[in-house]
Amino acid sequence: SSNAPITNWVWNYGDTTALGNTQNTTHQYIYPGNHTVNFLATSNGSPTCQGLAVKNIFVVNKPIAYFKYNSICQSATNLFIDSSYTSDGTGVNQWWWNMGSAGVSTQKNPSAIFNNFGNDTIKLVVQNSKGCISDTLKQPIVINQKTTANFGLSTPLCNNLPVQFSDSSLAVGAVVNKWSWIYNTAEFSAIQNPVRSFISGLQTVKLVATANTGCVSDTVSKTFSVTPSPDVTMIFKDACKNSLVNFSATDNSGTVSQWKWTFGDGAITTSQNAQHVYTANGTYKVKLFATATNGCYSDSLQKDIIIYGTNAFAGNDTIAAAGQPVQLNATGGLSYSWSPAALLSNPNISNPITTLTATQTFSIKAFTPEGCESYDDVTVKIYKGPDIYLPNAFTPNGDGLNDIFKGTPVGIKQFNYLKVFNRWGQQIFYTTNYNKGWDGNWQGQKQNSGVFVVMVNGVDFKGNIIDKKSTVMLIR
Repeated sequence: SSNAPITNWVWNYGDTTALGNTQNTTHQYIYPGNHTVNFLATSNGSPTCQGLAVKNIFVVNKPIAYFKYNSICQSATNLFIDSSYTSDGTGVNQWWWNMGSAGVSTQKNPSAIFNNFGNDTIKLVVQNSKGCISDTLKQPIVINQKTTANFGLSTPLCNNLPVQFSDSSLAVGAVVNKWSWIYNTAEFSAIQNPVRSFISGLQTVKLVATANTGCVSDTVSKTFSVTPSPDVTMIFKDACKNSLVNFSATDNSGTVSQWKWTFGDGAITTSQNAQHVYTANGTYKVKLFATATNGCYSDSLQKDIIIYGTNAFAGNDTIAAAGQPVQLNATGGLSYSWSPAALLSNPNISNPITTLTATQTFSIKAFTPEGCESYDDVTVKIYKGPDIYLPNAFTPNGDGLNDIFKGTPVGIKQFNYLKVFNRWGQQIFYTTNYNKGWDGNWQGQKQNSGVFVVMVNGVDFKGNIIDKKSTVMLIR
């Protein structure tokens, strides 16, 4: 109430800092929260003439600028996500971004495109709803170089011939680990080096490559021409072994410059039309390959050829008694024709029966419906009989002549035995097989020259028993 001028002022800010002594003052609080401010004013410094004003103030916490981001890629749209905050929960409502070479923004979550790769710095200042402004956040970043997609493809480029694509994409300082191969607007593969077939005509394939940094390339595309593969056909017929077989190929496309036949038996030829001889009957897989002047080759044509063959065998020569029925047995064909036919029960079967009074040779033709023929003959020797003929001497000296003593059955349907005895009555050889004979040894010892007793027994084709006893001279 005094009219004296106020000359002294004292400010107590409610914290631990020094008092203020000017009429009007500013103060920076270190800690947020409630603070009591005491303001004391006096006139002429008189302690009895002073005034006091007290006010409470609330200091809001300064916001903290912060943001998140993924790998940053050159020439790509990179998003920055604001994550600024305050300790008292006061919301952030303003943002000032300086994104280096990508410009500035006041959006909460701006995007940026960096035209160059390398190092840069992102700066962010935020303000909360109370008007408090954060310190400037300075965040160094690395801008990864843009991935460069590229690829090659195999040749020749032919319809229905698989094309091998070879990735050669590049990511400096990183590794390409994702691929998207596109044909007709659709992805056909996600592997590094795919294979795909195409129809003839102009074709376009695109590739997008991605590095392990997440950086995605521009789409690279390549257009190439797929040419038709040669169209060929082949003609041949089933045939007989050892006969000349004709193989013909037709070039329906008019582009073939090279041919290759494989005949299934190891033989190969490179002519368009070929001839070949098969030496064994059976089924063989014939294949034809054709290559055009543009390098395209046909699908492998393959077809079985059946080679028919006969291996006529009239049987081994045999002996028989006059008037004894003998059955012939031919093999090696599908059909047969014997001659002379008049002496046989049926000349057109494999096993006719003949009854002879004199030695006769028969010829057999074995053949197939395709006309494949082969020939053989067999001789039936006629002896007086029925009987079992026994030689009266043999010479087991190893010269291949008369080394074995054995009987020769004529008209015998059952050979019972052949026995040999020495002069002391000891049986020194025995067999029931007329094809086996005595070699002049007994118990591993060569027998001396001398006369030995032999006995033979069998049943003829009429059922009569043939029982003979004789002697044989062993000559050393």
